[in-house]
Amino acid sequence: MQKAASCVTASVLRPSKNGYEVSKEPHLLTFADDPVELAGRQDFALSVRHEYRIMRGEGLWGRWKVRTAGYYYELQDDSDDEVISYHWHPESRSPLAFPHMHIGVGSGVTVAGLREPHYETPRMALESFLLMLIKDFGVQPKRDDWGNVLRRGHAQYEQERTWQYHPTEREAQPGDKPSSW
Repeated sequence: MQKAASCVTASVLRPSKNGYEVSKEPHLLTFADDPVELAGRQDFALSVRHEYRIMRGEGLWGRWKVRTAGYYYELQDDSDDEVISYHWHPESRSPLAFPHMHIGVGSGVTVAGLREPHYETPRMALESFLLMLIKDFGVQPKRDDWGNVLRRGHAQYEQERTWQYHPTEREAQPGDKPSSW
């Protein structure tokens, strides 16, 4: 994940205290100076909060496996307002246990109802989020080989992940609104 982050920032992702130990509680990986400023067409900042656990590995993963327990990847404007973010927080108090996207006030969207929903999404890799920031939001890469780094990192993510999620896999729940699909 650090190699992917180096495509847009010189800041270093750091684990929480004891972040290399087996624990029932998830560890947190984030920038020490979160959010970090990004270069590009606009003044944007990146916030990353990646929760993980270290577990005993099986099969292909050997003795140990790092498993994602949740994530918050957020693009902010120069006023620290959320532009767009991808979340998955299955262990929070929120009833939203599925991966989803938010469109924030920093996006400039003024159409009523577009900022409220939690738009259900497939599981988001940090590499995919960073690629979107570069290609769609004009964030300036910090490395000449950013495309290869993000592509290789995403391929490794796809190969090693232990679960996949797509919005059509979830049964509709009472109270679901059509706009959140």
